[in-house]
Amino acid sequence: MDKTILKPRPGRRGLAQNNGEPAPAGAGASGTAASADTSSGDKTVVNVNQSKPVARVQGNAPIFQSKLVDYGADIFSLTVAINRMSHCDDVDKLKQQSIDAVKNFEQSLRNEHLDSQLIESARYCVCALLDETVLNTPWGSESVWVNESLLSIFHKETFGGEYFFTLLDEALRQSSHNIDLLELQYYCLNLGFQGKYRVSAQGQSAVDDYRDKLYREISLIRGTGSSQLSINWRKRIANGLELRQQFPLWVILTLFAALALVVYTLFSYQLNRYSDNVFTELDALVPYQLGEQTTGDSMEASVLNQLLQTEIQRGVLSVTSQSDRVRIRISSESLFDSGSNIVRADMKPIIAKIARALEGTQGKVLITGHTDNTPISTPEYPSNWHLSLARATQVANAMAQNASLSGRLWPEGRGEAEPVESNDTAAQRAKNRRIEIDLLF
Repeated sequence: MDKTILKPRPGRRGLAQNNGEPAPAGAGASGTAASADTSSGDKTVVNVNQSKPVARVQGNAPIFQSKLVDYGADIFSLTVAINRMSHCDDVDKLKQQSIDAVKNFEQSLRNEHLDSQLIESARYCVCALLDETVLNTPWGSESVWVNESLLSIFHKETFGGEYFFTLLDEALRQSSHNIDLLELQYYCLNLGFQGKYRVSAQGQSAVDDYRDKLYREISLIRGTGSSQLSINWRKRIANGLELRQQFPLWVILTLFAALALVVYTLFSYQLNRYSDNVFTELDALVPYQLGEQTTGDSMEASVLNQLLQTEIQRGVLSVTSQSDRVRIRISSESLFDSGSNIVRADMKPIIAKIARALEGTQGKVLITGHTDNTPISTPEYPSNWHLSLARATQVANAMAQNASLSGRLWPEGRGEAEPVESNDTAAQRAKNRRIEIDLLF
């Protein structure tokens, strides 16, 4: 079964027991008054400190400015707990705990050597508060508390609803002298005490007037606390000079680098746009002409045809003989994925075979990359020329890794400048995307 333990004065510091008086009966961990709501099964256990009268340890500051309020915190906690109790199984035990709490309160005040009349007035107020709180509960109005209240035990009175306000009016006449008692009574009113005004038609309004008057008197004497979360917040406001002095250098450098990168990217993009147009115009000045094909294959062409016969029959590549070179042409569709310059894994053995076939020949080897006229503009390849050069370079690197061709390999990119077909259809554009490996005579 779930159980909630309400322990008065949480966080209370600076308290020590006085060994001059034995602990009251029923004290200890098991000294509780249990209350439960029989309909829900929930149970609330009120555990009041049953230790001997308390006194502050020297050097520890009180929680409240008023000693009456400071030592009355246990009784206030008990009052709140009683208000929340829907049922009490053992009223006698709760009553004994309340008596012990009042005794502890009184003894603690006497240990502070306060005026006896002030102590009696304070004791009267807390007794009236506890009595009214219990008697206004459904279970308290039908209990033994009706016939024997705390006021009857400590002050031989049966109803304190009127004398509480008599004490309050007298204290207000000399508020500065009675500030501690006024503050205690203010807390009693805040905890719901109404006394004689509980049965009055305008009772709540009268209690509110008293509470407002007490608040003003206490604030006037004690001073009001600051409503600001931090009293020194203005000192933490940074002016413009402070911001400039404390701005981290790495932040400035990072922002500058980012700005420089943006400017570089923008100018690079614009430069590549203009260079594409210039490159096209330069090609137009000297039209590309295919080399004159010979009627018979040269010796180099015959050797290459024989060594690469399998790949030629599969249509992977072609070997043609021209007047100044032997050309091996491979479709880019076979070598690369779209927009990539990485040689496909299944084509690397064929590139290695071509390299070994050229290893026994003489002359420079020109590797030329070609594309169609479809524009490309990416950070890695701003133009078709960049893509064609990157692909030619990758093929040259693959050949160099598989044969002794050092110093003979010349990669270059031509972009869309030298098409073998028009770029009107997809099939024609596919033929224009190619790598040509020329063995120069």
